Amino acid sequence: MISIQTFVNHIKNTFFFNSSSTLMKSIVSAEVSDKGCVRKRNEDAIMSRSELGLWAVADGMGGHLAGDFASQEIVSVLVSLPEEDLHQYGVQAITKALEQAHENIKDYSRAELEGKTVGSTVVVLLLDDENAHCLWIGDSRLYRLRDDMLEPLTRDHSQAFALMEQGLLSREEVDKHPSSHVLTRAMGSGDFNLDYQCYPLEKGDKFLLCSDGLYGELSNAKIAESIKTGTAQNNTQALLQQTLDSGARDNVSIILVDTNGR
Repeated sequence: MISIQTFVNHIKNTFFFNSSSTLMKSIVSAEVSDKGCVRKRNEDAIMSRSELGLWAVADGMGGHLAGDFASQEIVSVLVSLPEEDLHQYGVQAITKALEQAHENIKDYSRAELEGKTVGSTVVVLLLDDENAHCLWIGDSRLYRLRDDMLEPLTRDHSQAFALMEQGLLSREEVDKHPSSHVLTRAMGSGDFNLDYQCYPLEKGDKFLLCSDGLYGELSNAKIAESIKTGTAQNNTQALLQQTLDSGARDNVSIILVDTNGR
């Protein structure tokens, strides 16, 4: 895993985000967020700035109002990120904004909730002419569909994933394991520890950002089958409906980004 600080230092004076290419102009995205069938509130938050190639999903935790605040704070700083900063600094600007959100959530916990644990996951996708940049903390995920193959591009910051990396669980066992929801990193909790990966972008790639409310109900095979064809709008609605039909025990948030422009 590439250290985000190492990357930032490397590209600090060279990274330039450009959303003017033909590929970028052809991108279509769709998004939906729902409280599900069991939860009384939706503590997820989503953000789409498709004209800038920027999307995010945040899944708040901490109970009534607290989880709402955490996820909305993350989305707020990304929505408020000046276009000029994003163009000039790209990943560095996003990292700085997320670090500010992390501190804001901690300040809120101290001031309003007597230090009670408040936090959120976050997964961010930034597309430029040649690459897909992914930044994340927690267990909200980014998947890529390429040549009809669905591949997770993030690795959960959870106890279950840690057990898998130790060879104690298989990949198939992770999502159903009791410790899959026990996070080892979160926005607003502990140190700011963001992961980053960069992937070459190809025409035809589809990207799916989601909270655990989606993959906790639907298998990777079912998700892949649902987004292979059709439009981004129809596919997101289909995924949501399938999740609801499966019981939707958690909030569910979905963003689908299609470089084919459908």
